[in-house]
Amino acid sequence: MNFKELLSKVRELDLAQGTFAIFGSGPMAVRDLKEPNDLDIIVTKEVYEKFKSVDGWIEKLFHEGEDYYLEKDGIELWNTWGPGDWDIANMIETAEMIEGLPYVTLDHVLAWKKKNNRQKDIIDIAKIKKYLTGI
Repeated sequence: MNFKELLSKVRELDLAQGTFAIFGSGPMAVRDLKEPNDLDIIVTKEVYEKFKSVDGWIEKLFHEGEDYYLEKDGIELWNTWGPGDWDIANMIETAEMIEGLPYVTLDHVLAWKKKNNRQKDIIDIAKIKKYLTGI
């Protein structure tokens, strides 16, 4: 599924502004820095609880920790974010509106990728820094 198809699925969720923000590779994808395989969306606890009871959403345990998320059709809903102690409410509140959808700021994405420091993150860090500096 390509990025535009994933965004269409996000819009179909009809989430209220101020209750979610696209994170993970989404803030890079909207700037043509990466093509995502799925979309990670941070949501309020209320949104998470609501979707737990909606048909088709499956709660899964994240393989690298003790966090749970909901998944359906390439969309993942998270009310926690790791590693580390991330302020979900603040990331939603400070999200940048791009083409009608909120995206976690690149500064937050950069900090998260530096904390993870996996090989794919190192590549993404370089892309984000280049984008932010214009070099």
